Amino acid sequence: MNIGYAWGLNWVVLVVIIEMPFAHGRLIALPIYARLNPKSATPVKKKGKGSKRKKTSVAIMVDMLRTVAGWLPTSLFIFCGDGAYAGIAHLLPSNVKMVSRIRCDAALYAPPKKHRKKGKGRPSKKGKRLLSPEKKARRTAGWKLYNVVLYGERVRRLVQQYQVLVYY
Repeated sequence: MNIGYAWGLNWVVLVVIIEMPFAHGRLIALPIYARLNPKSATPVKKKGKGSKRKKTSVAIMVDMLRTVAGWLPTSLFIFCGDGAYAGIAHLLPSNVKMVSRIRCDAALYAPPKKHRKKGKGRPSKKGKRLLSPEKKARRTAGWKLYNVVLYGERVRRLVQQYQVLVYY
């Protein structure tokens, strides 16, 4: 019996979503940047100086977002990604905002305070600890009602919006 292996190609694709005026509210995703992230037959175990570690799909997406944000530095971009991208918000340029799913037990922190030039020690990486998403969702304050389109149907949803640093 012969055994054969076929390693597929993994593409990391960044798209721009636009509304087509002639298509009555239909959206279309236009790919503007794609990079190949091939699967490796064996995982890279080399560490230390001079080793070349394979970039993850998340790291490749961060590079792509930085590049595209650099093309139009005065424009605002909104990146929508799944839970795998939830931890990259602090790596993105200031003109890129992110929408992502986070876990209910995620440790949320306020952004750090500005570091004084003459102070001792390294600057803070995170601010004060905030409530977990689960506890924050149980509070009645801070919710806003929005009209959104879900699966082609217009519905009303309560939404909370705030800027945090996420740690798992």
